[in-house]
Amino acid sequence: SISGPMKQAVDSFTAFAKNSAKLSGNAGGMVSDFHARTNDLLNNLNASIVTLNATLKDARGLVAPASLPVLELSRTLRELSEAAKAIRSLANTLDHSPDAIIVGKGSSE
Repeated sequence: SISGPMKQAVDSFTAFAKNSAKLSGNAGGMVSDFHARTNDLLNNLNASIVTLNATLKDARGLVAPASLPVLELSRTLRELSEAAKAIRSLANTLDHSPDAIIVGKGSSE
């Protein structure tokens, strides 16, 4: 029978393994939830971009193409597109490496 420091080491390792398994399970749930929310966000962003494109097209017909509102609307549209790409990239990273949310992107490659 194991006793003394060796038993403590085995007990510590067993507790560590159980906690690691719990953490891994929790991370999987978090990633699934994040992925679902990300998809909703991307769908909303894409719908907003389509609406903004239509608004921009209408605005160009009403005012000079180089006017401040049209330029600001164009910039906002570009920024929304970049944000959607960044979120899509994060979602793809988490699809390929769900543990990246815990250990970081570089560790999973």
